[in-house]
Amino acid sequence: MVCIRPVPDLANRGFVHTGSSDGHVNNDNLEWYHIPTIFNVLEDQGKSWGIFYNSEINSFTYLQFPYIGGLRDRFANIHSLLTSAKQQLTRIQV
Repeated sequence: MVCIRPVPDLANRGFVHTGSSDGHVNNDNLEWYHIPTIFNVLEDQGKSWGIFYNSEINSFTYLQFPYIGGLRDRFANIHSLLTSAKQQLTRIQV
């Protein structure tokens, strides 16, 4: 994803996920975004989605946007995505 808002990283992340910087313009203080995200919209519309991370710690997105707190089951390590993709390919090839 590319963000067009010319501000530091955290505010850019907020703009990408919510369509707004929620008034944040710098990285001085870690502040939560108290507005719905694109993930809330996808969930409300019944669309399939997930956030996959590739580190020992969970995705920072989960922490930065409290509105997605109830959607914890949608966050998973990248290995679960790769396993699922392999299973889907096996089913298609059979």
